[in-house]
Amino acid sequence: MINKNITSKVHINMARERNIALLRLKTALLAAVICLSVILIIFYIMSGNSSKTTVSADTANISYISVPITANDTLWSIAGRYYSDEFGTIKDYVKEIKRCNSLKSDNIYAGRYLVVPVIYNITNYMYKTAGA
Repeated sequence: MINKNITSKVHINMARERNIALLRLKTALLAAVICLSVILIIFYIMSGNSSKTTVSADTANISYISVPITANDTLWSIAGRYYSDEFGTIKDYVKEIKRCNSLKSDNIYAGRYLVVPVIYNITNYMYKTAGA
C-alpha cells in the first residue's frame, strides 16, 4: 500500500513538472511571437516612410497650378515643363504629380486638367516667361 501511494505521488509530481514545463514553453513561444511582431511592425513603418516620395523643396515655396492636358501631352512631358531640382529626380516629381492628382497610373486624357506643384523663384519665373 505504501508503494502505491509513493508511486502515485511520483506520477502526480511528474505530471505537474510536465505541465509546468509546457507552460514555460508556451510562455517563451508567446514572448518570441510578440517580439517578432514588434520587429516586423517597426520594419513595416520604416519601409513605408522610405517608399514615399521625398520632396526636398521647402513647402513654403511650393505653389500648385492647374495645367490643361492637350492631345500630345504625357505625364512625363508635363513634368518636364515644370520640373525643378528641388523636387529631387524627375521620377520623384512625376510621383508627386500623381500623388497630387490621385493617379494610379501614368494615363492622362486630353481636355482634363492636372494639378502640378511648382516652385517659383525669380530665376525660374524669368526663365519660364522668357522661354514661353
